[in-house]
Amino acid sequence: MDNCGIGRLSLEGDFYKIFFALFGINFLINLGFSMSDSFLSIYFNELGATAFLIGVSASSYQISKIFFGWFMGHTLLRFGSRAVLLTSIITFGTVFLLMTVFSDVYAVVALRILLGFACAAFRPVLYGILNCELDHVGLPKGSIFGSFDTSYYLSLAFGPLAGGLLKEKFGFTFLFAVSCILCLIAMAVYLFFISKNTSKHIDMEETYYCKRSKSEAFFYFFIAGKSVMLACFLIYFPLYLTNELNMNTFHVGMLLSIPSVVMVLMLKTMGRLADNVPYDTLVLSGGLISSVIFQFLPFTHSFAVAFLLVGIYGFSGAVSQPASMLMLLRDNEDNIACVIGRVNSVMGLSFALGALLCSLLTVYLSIRATIISTSIISLFFMIIFTVSVIERKKH
Repeated sequence: MDNCGIGRLSLEGDFYKIFFALFGINFLINLGFSMSDSFLSIYFNELGATAFLIGVSASSYQISKIFFGWFMGHTLLRFGSRAVLLTSIITFGTVFLLMTVFSDVYAVVALRILLGFACAAFRPVLYGILNCELDHVGLPKGSIFGSFDTSYYLSLAFGPLAGGLLKEKFGFTFLFAVSCILCLIAMAVYLFFISKNTSKHIDMEETYYCKRSKSEAFFYFFIAGKSVMLACFLIYFPLYLTNELNMNTFHVGMLLSIPSVVMVLMLKTMGRLADNVPYDTLVLSGGLISSVIFQFLPFTHSFAVAFLLVGIYGFSGAVSQPASMLMLLRDNEDNIACVIGRVNSVMGLSFALGALLCSLLTVYLSIRATIISTSIISLFFMIIFTVSVIERKKH
């Protein structure tokens, strides 16, 4: 039984056809998503939504992503990778298409729930296929996963910029239409390069049970720490830059994009490093560096210093990203799709709780104190994760 869901590949050339197809699909879907999602609050504001409904929209998306992500690995095993990937792409395209038609706030909130399902399905199936095909060709996984992740961070780097330009020139309807077209292109790539390979459904009785290892459970602390920091970085660090340092929107946007740009530049190199250096060390180093650097962000007083610090913050993410995947693969080689589904759920839940925590802290403390408190909380999670890794090595 072929657990990949697509045919076994015997040649590296055939593998790279699948790799670049998945790379393109990942880039196109995430580009369309980041173009639209970056300006969602502005879109809701134009529709006349209250602040409460804007919060409900953001929460409904996260809750949907968390809920479906926890079960998505099992869904992949049940229906096969091709069916799940195709369903996810179609769902993305359908949501963007309907957003060009509907202008009702409640309809858009419902579409956000559907979008959460699409996001929950998309990442696990991509990595499930890629990991399974890597097992057949024997290429170094760290380098491959590092290269593959650049497709995601490229979309994050260019999505907000492209979305902002399209919105300013043509409006939201045209922006959503372009996102839908990107999904159609992704579907064409799927039809030409993925669906032509042999596919077999996977029976749950004949596959590995989606068990949870100890290393995965402790890895949740790492994910929680990173997600809480990310929520603070995306929501409250821009407020600090504008309110405290009086930076304009262009400089704020540039600083927010720097981590993604650094990730794109460094992921392939860090992936190669993860193939030759103990990846536990890389994950720990990246996590601890990001927590420490984050504490210095609210003490920046110039664009140049902020630029340097967010660059280091992005570098720390590149150090840990490919190694994190290899760490998960170590004990979950045969059920990586299930693991990624659960990790995505923990990530979404941590991000949502982190945003809530930051909002509460901001009410009673300053934005600077909120950023510092968030970094301390993240560092606490990283220390727990570090202790768990040290204890594991002892045994």
